[in-house]
Amino acid sequence: MGIQPPFLYDPVKTDWSFDPKAVSRASLSPPAPRPKRPDGPLVNFNAHPDSYLIVPSGNVDSKSMDPSIKNRVKWTRKLTLALRCFQLLAAVGLLTMSILITGLDIVSGWIMKLAPAIAIMHTAYGVLHLSRRPDGRAPGSSASYMLFASLLDITIVPFYAYISLAAKTKQTTWSTSISGETLLTIFTDVLFYAATVGGGLHLISLAISLYLALTFRKINQLPPDMNPLEDNLTSRHKRNKSSISTFTTIGSPSEKEIVKGVQS
Repeated sequence: MGIQPPFLYDPVKTDWSFDPKAVSRASLSPPAPRPKRPDGPLVNFNAHPDSYLIVPSGNVDSKSMDPSIKNRVKWTRKLTLALRCFQLLAAVGLLTMSILITGLDIVSGWIMKLAPAIAIMHTAYGVLHLSRRPDGRAPGSSASYMLFASLLDITIVPFYAYISLAAKTKQTTWSTSISGETLLTIFTDVLFYAATVGGGLHLISLAISLYLALTFRKINQLPPDMNPLEDNLTSRHKRNKSSISTFTTIGSPSEKEIVKGVQS
């Protein structure tokens, strides 16, 4: 027996796993059989549409709101619209009186002119927004506007309080651009009452705007088919028996023969 030298390396493998003709054989092989189509009708006309399970895409754990929430939102927005109209008149009156009164110091002049100007823009857009339908905008957009309106209301109230206080304490140094000393008393009284009433109306609309903001936020968290403001998505049949289609499917020949035998 001869001595075999030790092998330091494994022999070269010739069985490659790569098959260059696999694609060619796959293209020449017959196609796989198509799956068998289901027999019978694919649509059941005798089933009520509400019997199907429809999983909403939103939060399935949401609780439906009170059906009266639509009327409450409607009348609350109408009340807010009336308040915005009176606030707009008060702001226009304040700005007019502030322009006609002269002799104001720098701080009082800026406050008495800038605050009513901001209030005019705020209330004018509020009238435009509230004159639309409640479902005219998305609930999230309405909630954001109501929150923004409440922030403006709470910002305007302190400036109105300053104007009403200045009308009673600083009127001795004021004068009017129109000749007549009796007009100064009338202008200061109009300034005082307009600022007082306007500030009170803004406080009332502040509470209402917060209520509407919370209500629209709750509606925004509901699925679309649970929106109480849109009856076309939440309404159901009002009759006791809904109109159900009674179409029958086409039967097999054996079924027709059975029916004919029973009739004969």
